[in-house]
Amino acid sequence: MRVGKDASRREFPPRPPVPATFVAAVVIWLGIALGFWGACQICPDAITPQVPAGIASLGSDEPCVVIATQDARVSAYGGMQCTVEVVGPDGQRCRMYGHYEGRRLLANERVRARLEISEVSPIQAQRALTEGVCAQVRLYDLDASVPQGPFAVVLSFRRWAVERMSLDQSTGMALLRAVLMGDRGALSESGLYEDVKVVGLAHMVAVSGAHLSIVGAGIGLLLGRMNAPRRMKVGVLSGVYAVYALFTGLSAPVLRAALMSLVGLCSVFAGRRAAPLSNLGACVCLLLLVNPRSALSVSFLLSALSTAGIVLLTPLLESWLQAAFGARFGFLIQSLALTLAANFIILPVTVELFSRFSLISPLSNLMAAPVFVVLIVGGFVSLVLCGLAPPLGDGLVWLMTKCADLFCSLVHLMACVPCASVPLSGNGPVLGLALGCGVCALWILWPQARGSTVRWVMAGLLVCGIIGAGVSLRLAPDRIVCCDVGQGDAILITSDSSALLVDTGQQDEDLLAALARAGVFHLDGVVITHPDADHCASLPALRPLLSGGVVFVADGLGDCQCQGCQDLRVSITQDTPAEMVELGLGQCIKVGRFSCQVIGPREFEDGGNGDSLCLLVSHDANGDGRADSRVLLTGDAEAEQIEDMLADNPDLAGVDVFKAGHHGSRAGITPELACALDPSICLISVGAHNRYGHPAESTLQAFFQAGADVYRTDLSGDITCVCREEGIVVYT
Repeated sequence: MRVGKDASRREFPPRPPVPATFVAAVVIWLGIALGFWGACQICPDAITPQVPAGIASLGSDEPCVVIATQDARVSAYGGMQCTVEVVGPDGQRCRMYGHYEGRRLLANERVRARLEISEVSPIQAQRALTEGVCAQVRLYDLDASVPQGPFAVVLSFRRWAVERMSLDQSTGMALLRAVLMGDRGALSESGLYEDVKVVGLAHMVAVSGAHLSIVGAGIGLLLGRMNAPRRMKVGVLSGVYAVYALFTGLSAPVLRAALMSLVGLCSVFAGRRAAPLSNLGACVCLLLLVNPRSALSVSFLLSALSTAGIVLLTPLLESWLQAAFGARFGFLIQSLALTLAANFIILPVTVELFSRFSLISPLSNLMAAPVFVVLIVGGFVSLVLCGLAPPLGDGLVWLMTKCADLFCSLVHLMACVPCASVPLSGNGPVLGLALGCGVCALWILWPQARGSTVRWVMAGLLVCGIIGAGVSLRLAPDRIVCCDVGQGDAILITSDSSALLVDTGQQDEDLLAALARAGVFHLDGVVITHPDADHCASLPALRPLLSGGVVFVADGLGDCQCQGCQDLRVSITQDTPAEMVELGLGQCIKVGRFSCQVIGPREFEDGGNGDSLCLLVSHDANGDGRADSRVLLTGDAEAEQIEDMLADNPDLAGVDVFKAGHHGSRAGITPELACALDPSICLISVGAHNRYGHPAESTLQAFFQAGADVYRTDLSGDITCVCREEGIVVYT
């Protein structure tokens, strides 16, 4: 018995030590972050980057050197955009948000161009401050005949590889370009990026330390087969890490991983065993000293935290899973423990920024790990062969593309699983503090759990999650929520366990965060009032919540041949996918005790603002068949269309709540129409500092003169109208 007990103890992993360098990195990181935060509160101008005088004084005809710091992507307003570094005549440099027309620039590529500098927009001001960006610039007359510096060969090879792998526009090729070269430009266009976010694989399609480890392991295995001396391996791997970091665009996670790997390799010369946490701490300290603004970088934070989580928690979680399921599934248990450790420690950041939690992530990561090894190794071999033996390389590229296509199809199937991911919202700093305390407690206690205990805890968490999701919507009051989704519309209607969303906005994270705050994990249907992006662009993000649901559109949209209507139909049937149902005048949607009756448009014409599907939402609180309150939702309909609806439905006068048409634009209402409607409450869904000037001052004055209480999402966030028998109560 004693021998067995001792053996059991030896099998339990030892607690990993926390070196001084790691503690120093945490202290330095927190100190810099808190210093920036304090400076922002006291004197933001002191830390706001300024355009150097030598660059600001440049005339419109004086070109200068511009270096792309990331791969350019297509702008939402046409043309290309990327962050650039402008080099002045005196050698001074500064970062700017660049916009231009012409061929796509890749990271670290140099061009000569004329500049038109302007201030950063208020919407981008906070992001610019954290990234060290001082202005935005329009580039003209780009000239690529500029010396590319000492890494010109690697940059040329990267451009050749990107262009070579852009001939095929398939989803699989888009995935290969992302994992091999860090070129993610085609992921969103193919719809793959939404799928990987749903199944929790977004970190895999962004080149990171995991990809570097795979490349390094492949090179190390080859050198081992060649019986290369130890120090030769170190030199070759160091060179490979440097070239790979440059080849993938010098992204922050790869730089961190490459530096960490180099520190570990250098320990060979010092005759010391590599210590992952010590290496991580040293790298973080070095990178923060070189660029203190890295302390504000989300990608840098996620990379460092996930690495720390893997080192600290993987041994403990693996021992728990082995106790629960035995040692029969060694590889699966190890992969699952690594995935849980990496994702657990970054949960507060992902909740704060992405507002979703992938329930299928452990399974998808188990499936993806071996696939990505094949894609990365096979992809690089195929690129080399394309240069040396093109026919053989082309054949291997075709094979890798087909493998990637198959993997993308599996990812899409997993993303279509009901509740594959759910909206999740919370206070990031509070969650971070709680999780930090939990990690410290686990490290101090380092508890050894029995298999039965682990199984009961896992079952309890699963049951609590299912019950919580079911009860949250059932116990919620009957309500209409004007969700804060920036410059766009998203109106949520819930009653009993039913939920209907009217429009989606165009910011996925904002929409999912609003649904999470409302406790909604399933939608029975979505109404799209019209095909403008700020009303329907986030529809694909609702796929996990809309399983078996319906998307309602205006009668006639199915036959309209305008580009907006065609894109919307594709989004509904392919990207979501869901059943599309057209609604005509007088038709009604039941949502618990709410009745949503279509009162506009009179006739569908061209899919513009005037064709917005308008709903009169009536609430019968006591079930007596009479409406106790009424809410008018108008999409982007303007005064002319609303006047037509009032003429057709005289009982609209005295409506309780009116959702202002077209985000409170000047054309959305007139003083006479506002008085005729006589609403008690007016809701305006609008983004802060929007470039359209919404809501117009004349619109606000019209509602004030009509005696309405005006609520705006840019000032109040989510606006919740709770409908009761005695009336409507508004919460912000």
